[in-house]
Amino acid sequence: MPTKLPIGKILLPQEKQLDQGLAGALVIMFTATKKASTISSSLANTGHPPYKRLYKLLNIQLQGANVLVVGEVCQDESYKSSVQELLQTARAVFSCQPTRLFLHGFHIYNGMIQLYLFDRSRVYACKYFNSAQSPDRFLTVLGGYMCMNDEEWGISSLVRDDGQGKYILCEDDKYKSGVMHLVLDDPPIFERVNRNIISDGLTCYRARRSTSENWEFAVKLKWVKVGQKSEAETLKMINEENVAGVLQLIQHQAIYSTASLYKSLLADAQLRRLRYDTLLSGPSNTGFSVDPDVKESVVMDAQSGQSNGDRTLNCTVVSPVGESLHKFKTVSMLLHALRDAVKAHRSLYQGGKILHQDLNPSNIIIPSSVFKNEQTDVRGVLIDFDNAKKQFEGVGTPPFEAIGVLQAYLPNNSHTYRHDLESIFYSFLFLAICPGPVPSGENQLQLPPKSALEYWKQGRPIDIVRRKMHDMDADNFPRIVAEFTPRFEKLKGLAEELRGVLFPMRDGKLWTGTDMTDEGTNALYDSMFGSFDMAIKETPTL
Repeated sequence: MPTKLPIGKILLPQEKQLDQGLAGALVIMFTATKKASTISSSLANTGHPPYKRLYKLLNIQLQGANVLVVGEVCQDESYKSSVQELLQTARAVFSCQPTRLFLHGFHIYNGMIQLYLFDRSRVYACKYFNSAQSPDRFLTVLGGYMCMNDEEWGISSLVRDDGQGKYILCEDDKYKSGVMHLVLDDPPIFERVNRNIISDGLTCYRARRSTSENWEFAVKLKWVKVGQKSEAETLKMINEENVAGVLQLIQHQAIYSTASLYKSLLADAQLRRLRYDTLLSGPSNTGFSVDPDVKESVVMDAQSGQSNGDRTLNCTVVSPVGESLHKFKTVSMLLHALRDAVKAHRSLYQGGKILHQDLNPSNIIIPSSVFKNEQTDVRGVLIDFDNAKKQFEGVGTPPFEAIGVLQAYLPNNSHTYRHDLESIFYSFLFLAICPGPVPSGENQLQLPPKSALEYWKQGRPIDIVRRKMHDMDADNFPRIVAEFTPRFEKLKGLAEELRGVLFPMRDGKLWTGTDMTDEGTNALYDSMFGSFDMAIKETPTL
């Protein structure tokens, strides 16, 4: 846990410094006095906008892990830009502290002071008050910040630090081995970049038992909307059906709901709607306000007594951990993963009566070590079951959506098992065409210039439907496989075979429908699995 900041150690630009051009400097309390003074002197000696310099130092030296309170001082500058910088800083802190429950902040504009509270559902702000007229009030606030404990700062005790690194304690709900001490690998293996404070803040870590050197778990932190079904609920249902080739749920905790903060503030003050443009328009005495930090309000009216914006921090521990398909090392490894993904999907659909509904190269992983499931080696595992449902809806990730999913405008057109298999086929095409490897952090599916697949990402759904129908035609498909990179040259026949299986001709037309009979379902799964399996046997050295 961070060490509490000693009283009096807070970075507040002096009036003289403001006159020298430091108005607009971000004011942040840090747990480490030495690092705080380092940043203070750096700000004083740089000619760059102070907040940019501070962001650099924040990212390099502190990783935002020790920030307790954020603030912004603005004098004779744009009110709007200074508030936006405060919001940016708050976003950066939440990004570096994915388990941060809420964050205190303040804004000083030409001597007028406004206090803030940020969480993953809303941004709260009090009325402005004049620092010259109420100097004791601000000093009381600062003293309060510095005397807070972790709970009052909004620091969760979920992720701890023992000096050797981050870790969590959790019960092993699957194998009943008791409390596990899981060491987290830093940095995260995935972090969803979002410009809004109000977001799910999805962050994933590799984890291992403190007694082992094997990274066998993934810890997923996500702020889920209240009322939205969590992935853990779906995984629990799937695991109870003994579905093979999918994530195994080890443990799930619901840590904290933003409704707690909202209700405590509602009890103390009359909350009012505050639109995003109102927040940026300038100081006012409109009473205690709530701002959702997005242009469309997600905050309920005070009289209605209902909120539609609350989120709950969920911590989900799953196994195995691995690399997404983008990072395959050999073509043979990719083929094994795609083959096993087809097998896992069959088990999910026919055994659990569940469709994944969002298959793409990011949602199929290659386990770090061979994953044992029912005495079978599994080399491709389905992950990310946020969209998985028994009641099938048309969802997915462009440009991997099936033609039938894109035709959601048609009546009685639900998501089917064949649509998921079509998405696996599109994933194969993209991976065969995109040059690699791509450095971590960059777009993992960078198509070559003038690729035909670029048109699958552009335009209205009906336009993409027409383009995919054109490209999947037997006469036009050779243009697609002609783009394969050299190491996939020998797999053009596999692509042609899979296209024929998924898009047969019926009545002289390309058929994109689904045969829902048991015979038709088994035939399609058998054909796709068999095609990948045969390619593995015929090209063992790729």
